Amino acid sequence: ETRKPHRLFSCSNATGSVKVEEIYNFAQEDTLHYEHTFIFDIFHEVFVWIGKSATAAEKKLGMEAAIEYVVHSPFGHSPDTPIWVIYPFAEPVAFTINFPTWSKEKYPASQRHHVPTQVPVMSVLQDYLPKTFAYEELLQDPLPPGVDSTRLEQYLTDEEFEKVFKMPRKEFMAIPAWKAEKIKQDVGLF
Repeated sequence: ETRKPHRLFSCSNATGSVKVEEIYNFAQEDTLHYEHTFIFDIFHEVFVWIGKSATAAEKKLGMEAAIEYVVHSPFGHSPDTPIWVIYPFAEPVAFTINFPTWSKEKYPASQRHHVPTQVPVMSVLQDYLPKTFAYEELLQDPLPPGVDSTRLEQYLTDEEFEKVFKMPRKEFMAIPAWKAEKIKQDVGLF
């Protein structure tokens, strides 16, 4: 099997709009900035490294982008590819081993004792997702306060999503955007 390239992406809203950009020739000391979120693909798993000063928008975007990246990857990722959220000073070896000059000595002395930790992305992303609403509530005019009318499907529980769309959320996320929009119109969520 051909070895797939490792890829690193930065998620930043430094310019006022949140963007994801690929980084080439990366190293620990000149790449991972605490004010951003990064996506690191080592093919058999993907890491979302959340800097301690990253904004909520960058954190959420990084996690959502990692999921989309795996689903639509040109490299043939399995839909079951694990996606982990990790934090500075507690990176697992599966992450750090990919940076040839990685060293805990580059951490502040007070941070060198942290135990490596990785959490499934969906466990963390749940904290950034909006509350759920019943399908009938999302058909009302006006919509409940704070609801994004362009993404009504995200407010359904997984169970209700499957009932309304006749497919699991993960399968829906994998279909082309034009087809997803058509299905949303067919069920009244547009």
